[in-house]
Parts: sequence; C-alpha cells; structure tokens
Amino acid sequence: MNWKKLVTLFALVDFSALTAVALWREGLAAMVELATGTWMGRTLAVDLCIALSLVGAWLYRDATRRGVSPWPYLALTAATGSVGPLLYLALRPEAEEPRGLVGARA
Repeated sequence: MNWKKLVTLFALVDFSALTAVALWREGLAAMVELATGTWMGRTLAVDLCIALSLVGAWLYRDATRRGVSPWPYLALTAATGSVGPLLYLALRPEAEEPRGLVGARA
C-alpha cells in the first residue's frame, strides 16, 4: 500500500469518526438547522453540494474508465458527503501507467 492510500484511509477513518460523533451528540436535526438557519449556513451547504457534484462527476468518469461501478460510492456521497469519495479513493484499483518518458505513448 502506497503513502497516498494510507493518507486517504487515515482521512476516511478520522472523518467518519468525526461525523459519527457529531451525529450522535447533536443529531441530524441540528445539522439541518445549521445548514438552513443562517445565510452563511446556506452558503456553506450550497458550496458543499457544488463541490461534491464536481467530485461525483470525476468519480463517475474515473470509476467507469477503471471498470468499477460508481453507484455505491455516489450513493454514499449523497448520504454522507465526503465519505463516498474517500472510500472510492482508498479502494480504487491502480491504473497502469505507460512506461518510458513522461508523456510518451507505449
């Protein structure tokens, strides 16, 4: 396992734990209230939706190119946010890199 996968797994575990604790202590209603209760909360919620949509589009293209079904990861993204893309990055198969000079076709 390379260092990029280890960093991704670390982020996945830590963010999942943070999310679980926040939901356990505050509840889902508090998250909805925070996201809709103020203009700043709405702005952050819309920004998160835009960012996750862009990540989801990349995830879809990358997964289909690698022969992996993107749908479980996209569903997880819709339900939990960054957990879906982090899990995909941690589990995705490595692409075969061309041998030789940078930019050269094999």
